[in-house]
Amino acid sequence: MEPLFIRPMTEKDIPAAALVLARAFNSSAFHTEQQLADIPAKGHLMQAFVATRKDAVIGVAICERKGPATASTLTIELLAVEQEHRKHGVGASLMRHTEKFMQRHWLDGKEKDVLIEDLTKRGNNMSRYYENMGYKEWFGMSQSGMPLLYKTLKPQPPAP
Repeated sequence: MEPLFIRPMTEKDIPAAALVLARAFNSSAFHTEQQLADIPAKGHLMQAFVATRKDAVIGVAICERKGPATASTLTIELLAVEQEHRKHGVGASLMRHTEKFMQRHWLDGKEKDVLIEDLTKRGNNMSRYYENMGYKEWFGMSQSGMPLLYKTLKPQPPAP
């Protein structure tokens, strides 16, 4: 199997990333492409990563920091992997990469919780995908009625 590479999404990745997301969430690729190209709202920071094999985009993760650094909310907005590449560790690799990015750049030296809406429960109410990565149930549900999960991230020590 070809090696997996995870890197920040570039503008040229947007059409391929939109297709991955559209197939994963059964949505319009055109609409998804427009959303990926939009600039985040004022006060929000967003970072998108793509997982590639042989230069083909096979997975996407998007995280966001909302609000001022001192009182920000961290979320993983989307995680999607092409159907034929699932169950090979691509999603878990994307999650670890995204969490490390947030630890290095968005924690401001303090522990913070990161939230994710558990869309895996849509097709399988017994799914424990995110729980297996250390996420726990949050209080309540998302606006779409899906469970919210959280994980506490701790700042990484500075590199030597």
